[in-house]
Amino acid sequence: MNNIVEKLNFSVDIEELRDYYNTVKTDFDHLLWSWERCGDTVVKQWRDAAYADPANLLTYGWAIQSNLKDITIPCPPWNISTHEITEYRNTELAFGIIEKLQKEIPHAYRWSISVQPPGGIVSVHSDQEDEYTVWIPIQSDGVVITFVTPEKTSGFSLESNGSAYLLDTTIPHHTHNFGNTDRVSIIFRINHKYVNELKRKVLSYLPVDIPVDLPSEQQIVNWFDNHKVEDTEYWEYKENRHTWAIVAARKNLDNWRKIDFDLWNTRRNLQENPELYFHPGFEEQFPSLVSAIKQLPFKQITYAGMLSQMGAIAAHQDTYDENNPLEPRRYNIYLTDPAYNTFYMCKEKNSEKVFPQIDNTYRCFAFNNTEVWHGAEPTHRTKIMIAITGIIDDDANQKLVSRSLEKFKDKALYL
Repeated sequence: MNNIVEKLNFSVDIEELRDYYNTVKTDFDHLLWSWERCGDTVVKQWRDAAYADPANLLTYGWAIQSNLKDITIPCPPWNISTHEITEYRNTELAFGIIEKLQKEIPHAYRWSISVQPPGGIVSVHSDQEDEYTVWIPIQSDGVVITFVTPEKTSGFSLESNGSAYLLDTTIPHHTHNFGNTDRVSIIFRINHKYVNELKRKVLSYLPVDIPVDLPSEQQIVNWFDNHKVEDTEYWEYKENRHTWAIVAARKNLDNWRKIDFDLWNTRRNLQENPELYFHPGFEEQFPSLVSAIKQLPFKQITYAGMLSQMGAIAAHQDTYDENNPLEPRRYNIYLTDPAYNTFYMCKEKNSEKVFPQIDNTYRCFAFNNTEVWHGAEPTHRTKIMIAITGIIDDDANQKLVSRSLEKFKDKALYL
């Protein structure tokens, strides 16, 4: 982090967040943790430090995620319990706006609600070295948190307007509520390696952990030339972007060299028991590509096609998907030599073009279509990719993205 406190460039609906907090106060008193109720189940080091100043005993809260083996009992918002513990997982408090935030920030953990009444303090301490902390204030006024460095002591005010703040709590810090109202925040932790993603330098491009044993480039080119779509009335061709060769479809096409526009126009309509048919002979000639396509996280693939680039492709975003899948959710497989890649991404339509590093073995990649832009510079040699469209399975997508981030964190592109 460049600063001790950074305001993140996303926000939440503060009224929805306050409604959530009011529901928790009303309906979930049985999960409320306080020193008065549960102080005897705190490890000695923390208990001794807290009881040294009675003002420490005022802070209370709810663990949205608990690391207690029994998630039906109150868990402290900090990792200080003497109860038998295990990994953090959701309690019944993970509903509504929290459920939505967790979906958007899948690497966050130790979610909690912290309440500090007037006069309450938390004494100086430092948190785990590989973690940062995020606060989303629900109620706040004045200085909310103070950091102590060798150079100076700095107090920070955090607005309770839906803003989210990233805090470097590896630095010694403390809190003291000098105000007249409770200070309430949603708090979670995030490992350092996911901080770029959190800071909304959004994950824009990621090699996917599905290896592909590619045939020779000439085999790809020959197959494409022999099976490309003969119809020239489709949008990609008329816009001088791509020529298509259909690889697979949701139904067994009568004519594999013609775009079925009825099928295309319903590509995001989920069918009952959808099937996937491959172009006759494709499975026998390219089994590794077939395997890769089948491993992609789709509930339903409507079309998969080889795309041969024709001309320059201006920066754009693809059509809106009413299913609102989580990003990154566009999947392509780069088939020709990636040393001659022309595919680029940019944060805004006219901002700097960034050319991702295509892995030579893992040619399948995912990219973000709704928060960044993509296009292609002119190509001076044959360039062919497979593009896949259909309906993403969000759970499977997140698992594949998480696995791929572990493997390719140095090649992931954030914009």
